[in-house]
Amino acid sequence: MPDKNGVDTAKEIQGCLIASGKKDIPIIFITGYSGDEVKLQAPLVGETLYKPIDVERLLTVIRDYL
Repeated sequence: MPDKNGVDTAKEIQGCLIASGKKDIPIIFITGYSGDEVKLQAPLVGETLYKPIDVERLLTVIRDYL
């Protein structure tokens, strides 16, 4: 994703959905990147899990969104 990160992409997707009158979708970020900027922004658009993945935490997050 040249010139974008996952947070920027998620915001763009959410904006397109809202603009077209569609329901927002839940977003779960799974990342090995731990930059402060992404840490601060990611929770605004979805759940963030960091590698290595805690499978139980992932399943809990998925169940919460269902």
